[in-house]
Amino acid sequence: MLLMMVASTTGLTGPFLLRAIIDKALPRHDLRLLVWLVAGMVVVAFLSAAIGACQVILSSRIGQAILHDLRVRLYSHLQSLSLRFFTGARVGEVQSRIASDIDGL
Repeated sequence: MLLMMVASTTGLTGPFLLRAIIDKALPRHDLRLLVWLVAGMVVVAFLSAAIGACQVILSSRIGQAILHDLRVRLYSHLQSLSLRFFTGARVGEVQSRIASDIDGL
């Protein structure tokens, strides 16, 4: 939640900094303010990139954890099935189907 709020704030900060450059620093020929505002835009860009990377890592970890839980539950279910199921079905086909279906997710 905090990460999303910081991402939203950094996304909104860039246009305000650009507006300040165009409306204040350039018309007044204030080089000091211009440097500070441009530095702020660079910091915001780096912060935005870092937040994007954190979001990708977080969503990847959550997705992998869900798939791991799904695999564990599926294999435990397969182990609880009767032997009659496995005599009627080809084991390689079941294993291949499980692997391809989970990888498809």
